[in-house]
Amino acid sequence: MTVGRTIAGVAGAAAVLYGAWVRPRLMRWGATDEEVAGPYPGAGLVPGGERSATMAVTIGAPPDQVWPWLVQMGSGRGGWYSWDRLDNAYRPSAREVHPEWQGLAVGDQLKFWAPGRRTARRHRNRHHAAAIGGTIVTTRREIGTTTG
Repeated sequence: MTVGRTIAGVAGAAAVLYGAWVRPRLMRWGATDEEVAGPYPGAGLVPGGERSATMAVTIGAPPDQVWPWLVQMGSGRGGWYSWDRLDNAYRPSAREVHPEWQGLAVGDQLKFWAPGRRTARRHRNRHHAAAIGGTIVTTRREIGTTTG
């Protein structure tokens, strides 16, 4: 067997393993079967919206203690509470609730850091966000107002 065939075989096996075992787990990280099968909160606010990964974490605190941390997420705000070197351009995520970041309204954008840029400026790296009824809804499309 040649080196080229060996490399191709290993790459093919890795792709199959990733597609069959790794990716399905990443697409539902921590989420229950009910969370994966059910509609996204706020799904009706984004007509024609597409479902993507469903990731979840259980937090041992009441919603009124968690909400202030969630609503201040984003680059240039509280960060992403994740791998700051990767997700927030080496800037540390907030370690406390900041009153100046507690407002999130329809049409606001959650900015993501993009490699090679100080802040994400291209549309593909922005999500429109709204805090509606205890749910943060994000979409790449602009969120309109609803009635009813």
